[in-house]
Amino acid sequence: EIVPALKTMELLADILRKKRKKRGAIQFDFPEMEILVDENGFPSDIARAEKGISNGIIEEFMLCANETVAEYAFWAELPFIYRVHEPPSQEKITVFNEFIRNFGLVVKGGKDGEIHPKALQQILDAVSGTPEERMVASNMLRSLMKAEYRADNAGHFGLAAKYYCHFTSPIRRYPDLVIHRILKAFADGTLSDGINTEKAAKHSSECE
Repeated sequence: EIVPALKTMELLADILRKKRKKRGAIQFDFPEMEILVDENGFPSDIARAEKGISNGIIEEFMLCANETVAEYAFWAELPFIYRVHEPPSQEKITVFNEFIRNFGLVVKGGKDGEIHPKALQQILDAVSGTPEERMVASNMLRSLMKAEYRADNAGHFGLAAKYYCHFTSPIRRYPDLVIHRILKAFADGTLSDGINTEKAAKHSSECE
């Protein structure tokens, strides 16, 4: 009896995925590995993890939830922890361009040299299914800035998102837990300016 709901979720996830790609989000497709253990709990092998439809549904819903919460917090002017990903430096893009020129490719930039994430996604699309796909994607990943946690919002370049945070995993990630505490206090009317989000963000980035 839950199959119709799951099918609707699959359709919605596909809409969200296409919408995210249309706005220019970068979508890396690196294979994920998982450690297999024997009956005693000791590692026995490393295998490529299988990603099914359900994984894709949860991924899209989580991204949507993270963006929604971050945007709400921003306009509500709550003390908050954002997940920030700055655009790559011109220097790194120049080095990456020199590398991909060997494959007849170039990253398109704006008049002021500004790079849109869609330009990088176009490169990934161009090499998709080719022998050099993994090499180009790996070099691109190294050309990007490292994402970090901040108390001020500066957007997420890789996701082409104006607002982003980590909200969906409070049982395993500290920034998410802090955000849940902030939202709970806000809902209860007990939120004060005493929450040191800058300290929590810095600590989370350093310990990541």
